[in-house]
Amino acid sequence: MNEVFIYLLSYIMVFLMSFGGLQFLTGGFLLPFLKVKSSRGKKVLVWVHGISDSYFRVGFFDDEFLVFTNRAKDFTKTRPTIRVKVPRGCVGRTLNVNFVQYDENTCGVINPLESFEGVTTNEPKAYDALITRAIEAGVTDMKENIVIVLLVLVILALGFIGFMVFKNQQFIVNLASISGNIV
Repeated sequence: MNEVFIYLLSYIMVFLMSFGGLQFLTGGFLLPFLKVKSSRGKKVLVWVHGISDSYFRVGFFDDEFLVFTNRAKDFTKTRPTIRVKVPRGCVGRTLNVNFVQYDENTCGVINPLESFEGVTTNEPKAYDALITRAIEAGVTDMKENIVIVLLVLVILALGFIGFMVFKNQQFIVNLASISGNIV
């Protein structure tokens, strides 16, 4: 019975590490995509084009308005909810899910056929959060990052080696009990 739990735990760890690696490699696309895909058309994938990068969020339609939460947090640690009117023809479809492109600079939906369809309101919280993050961010040393990555790899390798030694020891004990000749 103990072997079943070990195999179950090892498969769960492999699955979680694979999912985390895919989430990292796709730049945060996988989890929002799966949420939208599993909603069966009730939600929409929002492709947010920021000042420095692009990221994906999950949104939904409330009448003619697209509602989603922004990535930036203010000082109360809550994510601001963005509600923007979506003009006709701005909803696209890719990978069998609906998506809308949103631009943080103009605070409007990007119409792929025309130029930007901007909203008249401006959201200073997005700019304040970006400026605060840029000011408070320390300069990271590349050597520190390499040391952290190597430390994580060494810990994973030691865990794998310990697991293999444990499995081999169990195998030798089982083999000795079956044959009776091995001491």
